Amino acid sequence: MILYDLSHVIREGMPLYPGDPPPRVRRLSSIDEGAALTTSTLELPCHVGTHVDAPAHFLEGGRMLSDYTVEAFGGPAVVLDLASEANVSAVTVRARSIPAGRHVLLRTRNSTRPRSRAYDRDHAFIEPEAPRC
Repeated sequence: MILYDLSHVIREGMPLYPGDPPPRVRRLSSIDEGAALTTSTLELPCHVGTHVDAPAHFLEGGRMLSDYTVEAFGGPAVVLDLASEANVSAVTVRARSIPAGRHVLLRTRNSTRPRSRAYDRDHAFIEPEAPRC
């Protein structure tokens, strides 16, 4: 089995959703300074870097991330290359072949854009009807 890591590194200066606080790593103790071990804290908003939005984020009564097992986030997948589309629409999803029992990974125009310090307000998004296909 081949595993693909789609995550982005969490770093200072990374693009953030407008109004979200930046990620912060704070060292609590350090072996280099004589402590028995090195420990840190990590503070970050839910919309930083690669993340999953649970249905409850958008839908009243939707499932929370804690309602899913970790196994739900891995397995055989198909990649839909939608980089030439403005957004992910029901029309574009229906036009693709999706084998039964596969996760669906969406490659959008966001993947081809340079990573800057600013939040890209013109990002591709998933239109509400697309996941229902």
